[in-house]
Amino acid sequence: MKKLLSLLLVAALFASALSFGISAADYGGVKGKNTSGVFSYTLINSGKEVRIDLSRTAKGALTIPAKIGGKPVTQIGTEAFYACGDLTSVKIPAGVKVIGAHAFDMCINLKSVSLPSSLTQIGAYAFLFNTSLTSVTVPNKVTSLGKGAFAYCSALKTVTLSSALTSLPAECFEGCDNLTKLTLPTGMKTIPAGTFAGASKLKTLTMTKTVILGKTITLPDYKAVKASAWKGGNTALLKKTSGVTYKAVKAGKTSYTLTDSAGRKLTVTVTVKNPPPTKIAFKKTSVTLKKGKSYNTAVTFTPVNAQTTRTYASKNKKIATVDKNGKITAVAKGKTIIVVTTANQLTAQFTVTVT
Repeated sequence: MKKLLSLLLVAALFASALSFGISAADYGGVKGKNTSGVFSYTLINSGKEVRIDLSRTAKGALTIPAKIGGKPVTQIGTEAFYACGDLTSVKIPAGVKVIGAHAFDMCINLKSVSLPSSLTQIGAYAFLFNTSLTSVTVPNKVTSLGKGAFAYCSALKTVTLSSALTSLPAECFEGCDNLTKLTLPTGMKTIPAGTFAGASKLKTLTMTKTVILGKTITLPDYKAVKASAWKGGNTALLKKTSGVTYKAVKAGKTSYTLTDSAGRKLTVTVTVKNPPPTKIAFKKTSVTLKKGKSYNTAVTFTPVNAQTTRTYASKNKKIATVDKNGKITAVAKGKTIIVVTTANQLTAQFTVTVT
């Protein structure tokens, strides 16, 4: 009975796949010109790199090789592992930059996939109908997600998106009905209306943004909701200049929210920071102390409203120490330097002589 149900599920998924740009004639992908183990492949980039084109016997826990025939694997081709129903996990090696359209489509028993930090592009419907996949981390070099990349991954609960993404494609998480929350990258600008269609449990979308005093920010364009639906925000911190663009006028933190027709709430938390310093200096640049005595240093910043985060360090702790607030304590006779460093790596020096 279980086997029959599995066959029926595969048949249903195959039929559904026809509506996502794959015909029966396409099923099975395009065989590469060369063969290595369970893979067929093609040499690309003037024969310097490998694209894996097809594997229909891959199963269980699969580690894709970093090299084939001494050449680096840099791409997983279109439909390469399409409907490999016996795959349970996949580790993709460092060096792979592109995962093609439908590459792992209908791998219904694939529970985990490890994506390399080298990855920059995931094609349309690359993981469509991966109904056993529970979590995915999209590496931070990925700038392009194809339409429906993770559509109908019905077991998917945890997603970490690339910080480099500025938009999500249509249908990206359509039918992901176990996904409950999602954190969007800070640079996200556009979210199509159908991105989360059918993701019935997804009710919380969050995003954080940071803006420097005097600069502007723009809230994301969520196509499912009119821009006028945004609520909240502290006008003492951020002044609207046009549409959903705001100018930072005072340091602090505030948030904006909107809710779509499915009851899905998007919250954008904005932190307004003072500008980074262009200069830091000690008010006094030297002191002479007797052993055991202390001295509290003072610093100035340019501009006067600059961020004041800083650290202190002594070049010789055997002569004098300094705490996190800039308080110097003389330890033994001699001379040393105290260095203060800002968060943006500006420095100033203070000379301590212990007698």
